[in-house]
Amino acid sequence: MPRTQQKPEELTNGLKWKFRFIALHVFIPILVGGAIYICWRKSTLLMFGWYTNIGLKSEITHIRELTAAARDVLPNWILYSLPDALWVYSLTAFMSAVWFKERFSIVGVVWISVGLVLSVTGELCQAIGIVPGTFDPVDLLLCVASAVAAFIVATRSVSKRIPGERTT
Repeated sequence: MPRTQQKPEELTNGLKWKFRFIALHVFIPILVGGAIYICWRKSTLLMFGWYTNIGLKSEITHIRELTAAARDVLPNWILYSLPDALWVYSLTAFMSAVWFKERFSIVGVVWISVGLVLSVTGELCQAIGIVPGTFDPVDLLLCVASAVAAFIVATRSVSKRIPGERTT
């Protein structure tokens, strides 16, 4: 059988694996980060206006009321730094899976590092006043750590699915 053709069961298993990987390492981190914003961030953020415009204000208010007590016990790094780190993790995992075979080429490195570059640049621009916001070294640390973790997880996960590939 030519190398480009796959047996139907191989194709099905590959699609199942891709769906599980994307769900676990891309969508769930985004959903968790979004939930942190919905539950515990200031309701003056732009996104809350969007919820009002699409008719979800009462549902969002109810969720915020149910989760309000947890806000007092959560550390600041979860409330303020973790959502960005989860976004970086998600994007890096996705790009690492997509660009796996090119991960050590210039093009692959550029695409895989997009989330990390954007987050670090944004944070450093906050430090020098170019971008509004407050520089936080915890944000910087968590974004770098999440990008590295996502790259490692994706590389190990994808290499198990591609015969003959090794994690180097």
